[in-house]
Amino acid sequence: MQDTALAQESRTKRLKAATHEAHEQLDRFIMRARPFADRVRYGRFLEMQYSSIAISTPYSSTPRLRRCCRISLVEEDLRNIGSSIPNATRSALFVKERPVELAQALV
Repeated sequence: MQDTALAQESRTKRLKAATHEAHEQLDRFIMRARPFADRVRYGRFLEMQYSSIAISTPYSSTPRLRRCCRISLVEEDLRNIGSSIPNATRSALFVKERPVELAQALV
């Protein structure tokens, strides 16, 4: 059991290291939009967060990642600023069982 936990931790660290630059670029992009400048911008930021989490959580590869889901916290923030919960029921574009055309993947 400990070997499995250690392997998972190593996998998590490798994933974090491999995606660090992409996350940094995304963070800079988001911060340029000044998401905390006012309530409207913050609401848009929360809607984006909610949609991203709602769409990606079912595809999380481990129970640990699924437990880390913060969607309830985002919902609470949305309610606190008087916004409604977005409809995030659209289906994912990329699903293992369904091939994707290159042109669609690049859009």
